[in-house]
Amino acid sequence: MEDSDSEAYDYDENDHCDNYDHYDGYDDLKPQPSDCEDSGSEASDHGMPLGQGHGPLHDLGLLLGQAPTERVEFSFGGEIDFLPAAPGLSIDGLGHIALPVVEDAQAEAIMRVCEQSPFGHGLETRTDTSVRNSWELDPAKVSIHNPAWGAGIDIAAMMIADKLGVPNVPISLHLYKFLLYKEGGHFAKHRDTKEDDMFATLVVQLPSEHQGGELVVYRDDAAEPVRHDFGQAAGKSAYACHYAVHYADAEHAVTPITRGYRLALVYSICWPRSSAQPAETRDINKQLKTDMAETLTAVARTGRSFHLFFDHAYTTKTIEALGIAGLKGIDRSRMAVLSEINAAAPGDARFAFFIAEAEMHANFYGTAGWL
Repeated sequence: MEDSDSEAYDYDENDHCDNYDHYDGYDDLKPQPSDCEDSGSEASDHGMPLGQGHGPLHDLGLLLGQAPTERVEFSFGGEIDFLPAAPGLSIDGLGHIALPVVEDAQAEAIMRVCEQSPFGHGLETRTDTSVRNSWELDPAKVSIHNPAWGAGIDIAAMMIADKLGVPNVPISLHLYKFLLYKEGGHFAKHRDTKEDDMFATLVVQLPSEHQGGELVVYRDDAAEPVRHDFGQAAGKSAYACHYAVHYADAEHAVTPITRGYRLALVYSICWPRSSAQPAETRDINKQLKTDMAETLTAVARTGRSFHLFFDHAYTTKTIEALGIAGLKGIDRSRMAVLSEINAAAPGDARFAFFIAEAEMHANFYGTAGWL
């Protein structure tokens, strides 16, 4: 998936409004399960921790942790010097826009051709400035005339693919929206919903003179969120383009603008539609590969199955269209390692891997209920 403002909340898209950033309230955002292996044993049904404390499945988990999987940053950004500070921005009905925007009259003119940014909440589309206060414009009404911009976006796609651990995948960047924030503008913590093939969001902040308006990206297992100030601390926000990238399922927020105007272009980072490529494994130590194959075989000999929770969330449409090629970050790397090790196991001891959505049912004092 700011608009970074924007992203694909990885629920089934049929259960949500399409093409809007989704805000689920400050207190009811659903946590993602942590990374852990499950032996499938009955221990988990009796209040004991999931997984085994010993045995082949336990050993497999330890060995998988030693495998050279890609651990990519879940959000990164900074100054982007291969995009020109003078992009040649023009807006239908207004013509050329001088950057940074500092005159109130120019900002007001831009807002008159924009619309107040909405957001999705469940099945509804809402406009509520206490949750989201910004102005947006469809990309069809925005033009970038500097020829260096397109070349810079191509470089950005390669750089982002490398940083996200998929250097050989031809990802694409689709301009999703133009945004303007003025004093008081903000967006509460949310996730993004956009295109089916989109798995991350790129925010390019155009040269802007402002204070506040940080993009804050959260992760459940991180003590502190990642903060993107788009060059404010360095005093460069008005003189260069800055960027931020985050995964679509990452919760994020935009802090209030306290002065000035902030202009941004939001791009969907999308998987290729015509060439679904699964992850490539990095070189695995020969002994580690042997140990993992033997341990996976031992698990198979017990007749047990196992499952591993994903670190990221995914839309049903993405998984249906791309399968394991649609996995992100550590999930993609782990699946690649397991697939390679599985292929090295004896033919009668190989597993069939499935991507599944699971529900857990629990009884409370003898009464069936949801957990």
